[in-house]
Amino acid sequence: MRFRLDVWWYGVPLLLRGPLLAMTVVVAPDYPAVQCLGCQIILMTFMAVQIYNWPWKAPILNVVDMIVCFLLVILVAVAGFYVPAVTDGLKTFFELFNILALSGLLGLVGVMIIACVLALFYRAAIGSQSELKIMTVGKTPPPSQVASDLVRQIAALVSKSDEQMAAKLAKLGVYDLQALQLASSILQNEVVDATDAAEPKSKKSTSRITSEALAPAPKKKAEPEPPKLEPPKSKLAENDENDEDHGNKDPNKIQQAMV
Repeated sequence: MRFRLDVWWYGVPLLLRGPLLAMTVVVAPDYPAVQCLGCQIILMTFMAVQIYNWPWKAPILNVVDMIVCFLLVILVAVAGFYVPAVTDGLKTFFELFNILALSGLLGLVGVMIIACVLALFYRAAIGSQSELKIMTVGKTPPPSQVASDLVRQIAALVSKSDEQMAAKLAKLGVYDLQALQLASSILQNEVVDATDAAEPKSKKSTSRITSEALAPAPKKKAEPEPPKLEPPKSKLAENDENDEDHGNKDPNKIQQAMV
């Protein structure tokens, strides 16, 4: 199979790309401007789907497919400069198309503004599980379900040796192995506590940083000030204080303290 197992369906739209490009000539044989517009829409749509899913099993094919679609879009855009200027009914068609595209753009911006306003009242961390569905673009799996699946899978892997695990992993594709490596890094840095780890953490295997790196630094506790030490009092001062407490001073005591 040429495609990744989680994008097995990509062969169907790939087969449709060629016929759709050819249909632009059939639908508008006398309007080259419409042909250029149709080719651009088709190529950019397929390029967006390809970049989002990265469907090919070999990484180099994904890069080549993206570059080819990008260059084809540029060629079609350049070819549009050699097309005669549109007039009459065709000009009205392009004006309506521009209005529709601008309306869709403004509508999308309006939706994001509303979502940002709602976020001010529905406070949640960016990208957290408690955000609105419109912000997460889909449903987030409950942590309890993910935890139970992980515990069950870990219990099944405990009995396997390193050689058996290596033989199983050797059958996986490049992207599956990278996904496992990323998942292992997330478990090691975010789930496993340092006190629970039987061995010290291994060297960093991915470019992902930990959530602790972005957390605000803890505030330092204010240290109590040391008690101020008063200088020792002379006998004269002590005698003066005692005399002040009694309301009189004894001249004999002052002479003795001075001696």
